[in-house]
Amino acid sequence: METNSRLDKIAAFLIAAAFVFVFYFLIKGFDRDLKLSRANQNAKLVYSAAQFALEQYVKQNGTYNTKNISTLICRGSESENVHLGNSVTLNLKEYLGEDFSGYFSFTTDNAGDDIEYALWSSSPFVDITQKSGKEQDEWVKEYSSSSKNPIIGCYPFSS
Repeated sequence: METNSRLDKIAAFLIAAAFVFVFYFLIKGFDRDLKLSRANQNAKLVYSAAQFALEQYVKQNGTYNTKNISTLICRGSESENVHLGNSVTLNLKEYLGEDFSGYFSFTTDNAGDDIEYALWSSSPFVDITQKSGKEQDEWVKEYSSSSKNPIIGCYPFSS
């Protein structure tokens, strides 16, 4: 009887350990998905803010110097004067708000009057503004899937 009791305890312990192990990795994956969702929402906010600021700039100055330009990676606290090159400076702070934080980047389209995509991360990340469309989407997914790299949100993803 004592042997069965020990085996029952060992079996119960192993079952509990397996349950904890599986539960831990489910929660860890859920947490990463939640962080990616938040990063994508912040990228969408950057995209919208950049679009509004670009529209204001184009109304005042035209599109001649806003074609195919990208931001370097900026911190949220630097959003008041985002320099796009060609003497183009946009103020995103009024659209992002005073408390916006994190790092972001975005690229204009060929015509210079629309934002092609925006990226956001809570940590500094590699500048990938030279990539476009599907190549950029795939890079973001691969880069963000490594737990060693910061999660990067992107908006919009190409289909």
